[in-house]
This record gives sequence, C-alpha cells and structure tokens, in this order.
Amino acid sequence: MSNMRIREITHDDLSDIKNLLCEGFPRRSEAYWHTALQHLDERPEVEGYPRFGYLLEVEGKAEGVILLLTSSQKGRIFSNLSSWYVREPHRKFAAFLFQRSMRTKGGTYVNLSPSAVALPIAQAFGFKPYTQGMLLMGPLAAFKSGSAKVSTASAEEIVQLCHEDHSLKDVVQRQIGFGCRALKIEDDHGPMLTLYRSTRFKRYLPAAQFLFGDVDRIVAAAGPLYRALAQQGFACLLLDRPENLDPGFGIFALPNRGIRYAKGTAPKVGDLLETELSVFG
Repeated sequence: MSNMRIREITHDDLSDIKNLLCEGFPRRSEAYWHTALQHLDERPEVEGYPRFGYLLEVEGKAEGVILLLTSSQKGRIFSNLSSWYVREPHRKFAAFLFQRSMRTKGGTYVNLSPSAVALPIAQAFGFKPYTQGMLLMGPLAAFKSGSAKVSTASAEEIVQLCHEDHSLKDVVQRQIGFGCRALKIEDDHGPMLTLYRSTRFKRYLPAAQFLFGDVDRIVAAAGPLYRALAQQGFACLLLDRPENLDPGFGIFALPNRGIRYAKGTAPKVGDLLETELSVFG
C-alpha cells in the first residue's frame, strides 16, 4: 500500500488545497476558492473539529480534500461536509477521507450538494434526505396577492429581528460579511428576518436563493417578495422545500434539485446559515 495518511488541513496546506479544489471543481474559479478558504479561516473554530477540513496525503503530497464547515448553534453542533475530491490514482482511499471527516461524535453532519457519484457513499454512511428538493418562484408569482411588506433590513433592524439573541446576531452579521443579503418581511405574524444570496439558476438566470427564514411565511409572501426582488434584477427565487408544503400558484416544485442530506438530527428546513451556501456563495 502507498504511504497514505489523512490529517487536518493547516494554513501551510492552503495553496495545495486550492489547486486541488480548482482541479476537482473546474466550474469554480481560482478566485472563488481563494475567497472560500479565506472565509473558512475567518470563522470561529469549534473545539474538536478542524478549521478547514481534511486532506489525503500520499507519499507526502496532497492528493485529496474534503472541507468541513462546523458551527455551534444553541448548544448543537452542525458540520457541513463540502467539496470532496480525490485524484483519480487514489480514489480507492476516498471513502476513508469521507469517514475521517465524521470522526467526532455527537453532532449533526449535513451534505447539501452530493454528486451522483458521492451520494451512494453518503447514504452508506447513514445520510438521509431531510428536504423534498427546492421551490422556484417564477414571474407568475408576481401576480399573487398578499399584504406582506418587504424591505431591506438595516443593521439596527437585524439586531431587533434577532430578538436579542446575540449568538444569532453574530452569525447573521458574519453571513452578511460573506455576501448574503438581509430582508425584513412584515406579515400578519409580525416582522421576520430572512437572508438570501445572489446565484444563477440553470447557469444563466439571476436568482435569489434563500438561506434563512420561515419557509411557510416566505411562500405566503411570494407575491410582494417576488415583486420586490424582481426590481433588483432577479428572475426567480429559490428555497428549500419541506415535506408536505403545497407551493401554490406561481411557485414550482423542483423535486430532484438541491435535496439536502443529514446524519443525525436534521436542521430546520430553510436554515442554511454557516454552510457552504452562505459562506462560499
């Protein structure tokens, strides 16, 4: 057997890791991965978990990588496994790298975007779906009525909408620093904070992907919400779909897109704070 070992990624490894990520995920630019690793370095470290993730080293050379985004939220620990790639000659060790990333017990592990190749391995390790794909709000949603008011949330309003939960406020402000945007939705239940990020649907349609907020209330506010974001140039809005939610007029179910998987107690559907989607973009 080759001289293989799996260990935590250190700052000294970042150049090699960036090269691996560019190779394994060529649709992403070098600048994207540079920023992603920088954001990982800026996040609070959780004791017992790596800051960046793990690398597979063969004969002293980095040949594989898996990133790990770990956060502690209200006494619960969530780890997002992300960006798993091993070079072809060493794929026989890939499952060992995946297994090592879950060595710390007691938390919840999530896999938000497993590839077709990676999914059977994740399922073999106990990952199960906790969403039913995604929902897409298209232009027809603009014709939905509704009394909700939608506005950009100011820094002061973000503090108020976090209801003096300082840990949540810190997390939300950190996500905004990573490129997320905050909205305030005022409906019959009162004001609600939601976060979204600019992305592309089908690689060319400007889309707003929601990363935090009550999904039922976001769907109920679809009309005013779509009209507000369409003015900012978004062609469609995306959000995770929980079980048994009827999207209604102007909102389309995408059952095979963006299914999220978890091992352990699944997070609330619609809460993607401190994950690859909010941290990397």
